[in-house]
Amino acid sequence: MARLSIDFGTSYCAAAWLSPESGKPEAISFGADEYNNNKYYKFPSALIYAKDQAGNEDVIVGKQAYNQIISGKSCKNVCYKIKSEMRPQVTRQINGSPKRYEQIVADLFKAIKKRASDSCKQDFEEVTITHPANFEYQQLLIDAADIAGWPENKVTLLEEPIAAIYGFSINQQIPDNSGLVVFDYGGGTIDVTYLFKKSNNEFKWFFPPKGESKCGGEYIDLELYRYFCKLAKLEMSDLINYELLNKCRAIKINFSTDQFLTSDRISIGDTIYAISRNKFNELIQIKTDRAIDVLSKVLQECKNQDKTIDYLLLNGGSSKLPIIKESILKLGFNEDQLISFDGEDIAVALGGVAKYIENSQNKTTLKEKENISKLVHNQRVSDLKFKDPIFDNFNFRKKI
Repeated sequence: MARLSIDFGTSYCAAAWLSPESGKPEAISFGADEYNNNKYYKFPSALIYAKDQAGNEDVIVGKQAYNQIISGKSCKNVCYKIKSEMRPQVTRQINGSPKRYEQIVADLFKAIKKRASDSCKQDFEEVTITHPANFEYQQLLIDAADIAGWPENKVTLLEEPIAAIYGFSINQQIPDNSGLVVFDYGGGTIDVTYLFKKSNNEFKWFFPPKGESKCGGEYIDLELYRYFCKLAKLEMSDLINYELLNKCRAIKINFSTDQFLTSDRISIGDTIYAISRNKFNELIQIKTDRAIDVLSKVLQECKNQDKTIDYLLLNGGSSKLPIIKESILKLGFNEDQLISFDGEDIAVALGGVAKYIENSQNKTTLKEKENISKLVHNQRVSDLKFKDPIFDNFNFRKKI
């Protein structure tokens, strides 16, 4: 019985499966780039609810939806980065009618399932879905999976830091009796977890993870968006200009991937605006400081409980930011202790498969997760406790 592993991310999703040819977990390609024919493994968490000529609902999902959103075309009924706004039993107005978030997430899962099935020539009857360690909406994921065709007894939920460790372990062996801190910094959240690797690839979790929401890469993009709107004297409104936001994201990626880049440029209308790395770091520090603060709290917890730290695993796109590495080294880590997965965009999805292979009988149901949920409930600054007024008002709608 084939099982699909889905890393349900704020910006992108990824998927993996156990390849019958290699006998190993493999990432699933969602297509090839039209310019260089390179395969891509990220599936944008984007949906557009359009209508066909007959008035029937036409759901555009993934890269096609994302390309329309960032192209500057007028798009209504956009659901983008749905993970950051979803709530159980809450509805959004889509095409004049209420639609529950469970259904919206299910539409995303259905599209991933179909693309994966087409790519692998396989019917996926079971699924593993990963989520942040501090997460309150397990039932929403289970309900969405059920709508997408996976009943609860075919669904396994897995914490992202655990999946990241298993994904990393596929290609690089972590020594036994090692203490690890997983720094999982993605598009929306930061999760930091301490794990101890025992023998037989078994990991022990001593205390609840710590984390915060609304401080990841997408929120860094919005800090840049605010800055350039002010610089260009553009009116800020609750309808976001995704074309400009995508340019801001490109600047973030450039500064993240080229440590020697000292400045970058952006075009707004007919004007070119420059930004230095120092200014970039200054703008994003309000978000990165929160991520480092979470790490500091976990390190203090390790010290209080006399836990040894041998390695720090960097996972998630936002962990690539040079300012993050600099801040971590200032906390006392050395270069040799920092490890990362070359393909961190797929590490969590791969880990979902690897973990299931290790113990295929240990399915994580909602009931089993309740104990973890109780432990971590007060550890996170939750979505309801932390508000970003401008961001919250955007509601991820395209500027019309």
